[in-house]
Amino acid sequence: MNKKSVKMEDWNPDEEKQPTKTIPEAPIIDQPTKETVKDDSIYDVIEELPTDYRLYPEGTVIKARSLMVTEVKMLAGMTEHNANDIVDTILQRTVQGIDINDIYTADKLYIMFWLRANTYKESGYNVKFECSECNTESEYAFELNQLNIKTITDEALEFLNKPFTLPNKDKITFSLLTVGDEKQNEKFLKDNKTSLMNFDHEIVAICRMIHTINGEKLGMIAKYEYCTTKLNPSNYSYLESYLEDKGAGLEPTINVVCQKCGGASDTMLPFRPDFFFPKIRI
Repeated sequence: MNKKSVKMEDWNPDEEKQPTKTIPEAPIIDQPTKETVKDDSIYDVIEELPTDYRLYPEGTVIKARSLMVTEVKMLAGMTEHNANDIVDTILQRTVQGIDINDIYTADKLYIMFWLRANTYKESGYNVKFECSECNTESEYAFELNQLNIKTITDEALEFLNKPFTLPNKDKITFSLLTVGDEKQNEKFLKDNKTSLMNFDHEIVAICRMIHTINGEKLGMIAKYEYCTTKLNPSNYSYLESYLEDKGAGLEPTINVVCQKCGGASDTMLPFRPDFFFPKIRI
């Protein structure tokens, strides 16, 4: 029930006057802080990652717990404008063993699906999809083994540590993006929102991955100018394709089995509100 709001024009100060009396001061009670609140949650090791832990410092172990109701509701309220902020907040709350800014974006999405799978372990929490075999709306039960994971390769690790050569003979060194890099990109785009250069977020992400060009370290604007004015389309396409090929992460589709016809289908990754807050069949 909505409370009636009080407007300034309705307020009568004479009605507010009440007899006064001395009230003893209440004792000061320390408010709980992040450090004083005991966390009784069970944190499990995330055994598998697209990077296979090979890009993290030796001995790194990432643990996480299942989602809480408030966190599921946050995810259910995601939009294209707040998705990154919400996901980063969820990771901050649920992950241990690493600063979330150091998590590679290749692993970030996988961890979110890990959280979902470990939150709804019971059967019945199904996801709707359009079956390509029987052309009807069906359902499937999500499991981690349905994900198509692109794991980092030995070849990719080798090329992360040495320059590669573009068709125009320029030599580039690069690294994969982290959550911290994503935040820097968002700040860069926000700070330069009114720039005449009209920065493209995908090109900005590639610029962030570039460490050196012909042995020289450049700033973001200089790298952006290099990608957009000094590279022709064929060289830029080669650069983008190379970085994608040497990367890791999740493929955009998952393998599911239709509960109506039994046919196997590939469907898009279900990163949407009803995936994180599904309705159980009672």
